[in-house]
Amino acid sequence: MQKIPKLLRLGLIRHRNDDSDARRKVFELTNEGVVQLAKFEQCAALIRTAYDGLFAEVGDIRQFVDRAVDALNEKPLGKRIHDQGRGQ
Repeated sequence: MQKIPKLLRLGLIRHRNDDSDARRKVFELTNEGVVQLAKFEQCAALIRTAYDGLFAEVGDIRQFVDRAVDALNEKPLGKRIHDQGRGQ
């Protein structure tokens, strides 16, 4: 809801009162909002494709990060450094 005033100011959405419920406001995209949404969707598709290519090249980074987090939760970095200093 915090973004709505900015979207209104930018002319990307408009609001109207709901005829059947006076407590409710209906928000809808303006023509410019539709244009900007289409551009956003194109950019999002390009980003998804770029990430898909990256993951195909180097593997799923998210799985790597998840495994690293799990390993660090199991044995924190401080403990790993301490153990190395003790020759373990």
